Amino acid sequence: MKVVIITIVILALFLGGAFYFAEYININSGKMLNNIDRLDQAVLAEDWESAQTQLQEIERDWIKILKVYEVILEHYDLDEINKTLVKIEKYIEVEEKNLTLGEISQLKFVVETIKEREVFSISNLF
Repeated sequence: MKVVIITIVILALFLGGAFYFAEYININSGKMLNNIDRLDQAVLAEDWESAQTQLQEIERDWIKILKVYEVILEHYDLDEINKTLVKIEKYIEVEEKNLTLGEISQLKFVVETIKEREVFSISNLF
């Protein structure tokens, strides 16, 4: 009987942690996507000061959530986000609209992919 109770407790902890982290990823990815959209709008308007401010906010948020993401997500995706943020920073610095917009699209795609992949669904389980 003890084995059954211990197994149920471990399973409950595992499932609880999985749901918690899935929600954590959903909330933080959504917030990041909103900030990326604001960055996109600033670049489209060629408001480079606002774009720089938005990028700094994205980078600040990214540093905070990266510590948790490193534990639960694939490092390839995290490296891709880091590389893209560095490119965006340089493109904004030289006020290169087209390349910046391309990298923003890449960043948005990677964040959306992470968000979709970590949602609990039947297709993600099998």
